[in-house]
Amino acid sequence: MDMLLMLTLLIGSLGLGMALNPTLFVEAYEDIKFHPGLKLVSNVLLLLIAALMIAVGFSSYTMWSMWVIALGGGLFMIGIFRLVFTDQWINIVGPFISGRFIRFIGILCLLVAFILGYDLF
Repeated sequence: MDMLLMLTLLIGSLGLGMALNPTLFVEAYEDIKFHPGLKLVSNVLLLLIAALMIAVGFSSYTMWSMWVIALGGGLFMIGIFRLVFTDQWINIVGPFISGRFIRFIGILCLLVAFILGYDLF
């Protein structure tokens, strides 16, 4: 229950930041693109968040548990792909990175956080 609350707050905070200030995330992507250390740190953080989502899904028995596990598993596979094929990932994702796309992802994160929070309380 505590881990689900932490995950909900994390997803909601990131979603709010993406929805209200997408240029920060676009600029961060531009920095990450040219710095190998930032690529590694961002990949490790993604893998940690995905592992947290998988652990939360298996430890909580809510009606959204399987969706949390599936989302975490998908993020974990993306993280592994980013870690192994970093340059190809940048070429694939590069055309999609814009303020409008980041705002859309932020709204999706807020929706997921709202659903998880509603189920939590």
